[in-house]
Amino acid sequence: MNIKENMNTSNYHALFLSLVFVIISFANSGITIAKGLLYCVFIIVIFIVPIIHSKIQLIYSKVLRSGLILITYNILIIFVNFENQSSVYNGLLYSGLILFVLVLLSANYKLEVLELIIHYMSFFSKLLLLLNIFFSLSLNFIWVSSTSFLFLFLYFIYVDKHTKKITKVIYSIIWLLNAILDESRTFILLFPVFVFLIFSWNKITKFKLRYNIIFIFITSLLFLIPIFYIYLSHSKYALILNQYALEYTDSRFFSGRDSIWSNLLTYYYDHNLFFGGGHHVTPYYVYGHNISSHNTFISILITTGIIGSILFILFARNIWNSYLLYKNNKVIKYSAIFFIVLLLKQSSELSLIGNNVSVSIISWLVIAFGLMYVSALNIEGRQNK
Repeated sequence: MNIKENMNTSNYHALFLSLVFVIISFANSGITIAKGLLYCVFIIVIFIVPIIHSKIQLIYSKVLRSGLILITYNILIIFVNFENQSSVYNGLLYSGLILFVLVLLSANYKLEVLELIIHYMSFFSKLLLLLNIFFSLSLNFIWVSSTSFLFLFLYFIYVDKHTKKITKVIYSIIWLLNAILDESRTFILLFPVFVFLIFSWNKITKFKLRYNIIFIFITSLLFLIPIFYIYLSHSKYALILNQYALEYTDSRFFSGRDSIWSNLLTYYYDHNLFFGGGHHVTPYYVYGHNISSHNTFISILITTGIIGSILFILFARNIWNSYLLYKNNKVIKYSAIFFIVLLLKQSSELSLIGNNVSVSIISWLVIAFGLMYVSALNIEGRQNK
């Protein structure tokens, strides 16, 4: 295959992958059959897409090892704590999402293909940010979780070397306006954190110890937030906080999550602390309310126990540490920044372990893209020696 044919093939692969991920973002917004197709597309991405480009080449890194251990543990929990079909579905979905990251990491994509994917995804992201205005006005179509998807797609705009800084600022403002109109309080509160991380990145990564301490602090905070939130809901400040929230945001400070988390943690304390209750344990299973647990870390704790929580944190820490090697590379830098923001977002949702499968897939794509770039840079470095 000559250079021209190779470039054409890379173009097709990059365009195909980009279209697949854009289609995934709409899977939960269409008719029921679209949701079924989502899982088919997901399987295609995991098992077929790497094959059409190159053979899977396992990268024996800490991310891979900790990911395989996490998957194995979750599969064991399915058998040990089997209760119903939810035990299998939720356990396999969680495991499949981690497998998705490992496959992307090991797919051995070249830098030129990754750059093409970024370019195509950046184009589609800009288009979707503009078209979302029409989606919002349409009476016939509602794009489910549009604020989440558009935030994730901002990643590709930020890392696209063909996009000017002023253009990035403009699309960031468009996204922020969308978040305000969508009344997405968590994203609005996290946006200043996102901006802070961008401007303080050099200071954060200057010392490895500081870099690690920041991760430990954030993950510790995420486990403490729900406990503190429950405490506040029963304190003398609860009424005052609700009044202020109603005055400035038109919604209560305590939205019901305090009740959900309190019930789930009570159930957890009464059962297996080390191995959890199983993947079927949800608010519906615990007290009959068919709602989300609205917190990834509580969900992991009650379903897989302390051991499962530790394994997830180790997997996340290894991802975080992998970014440090090429900390000044724009693609890797923004993967790390989006990773931290997404972890913080897990204090109010389950977007990393499958509550909304579409959002989970795109979230892990953004996280994994930095790892793919690290792998590609390592391979290119070895070839140039």
